[in-house]
Amino acid sequence: MLCLRLLRRGLGLVFLLGFHVLTLRSGVTAGIIFTDHELHLFQQCHQFSSISHTLFAGS
Repeated sequence: MLCLRLLRRGLGLVFLLGFHVLTLRSGVTAGIIFTDHELHLFQQCHQFSSISHTLFAGS
């Protein structure tokens, strides 16, 4: 069970880091409109981190 929690947390970090690298590499900032692909990735990251925060807050 603990292993699964750590795995989920690790995946969340990977998604968030990947998103930050993507935005830095493409020069996208909060003030610039995202492309559909980037926006989709951001939404996935945000949903995943929200879910993991909810899961870990309860533990």
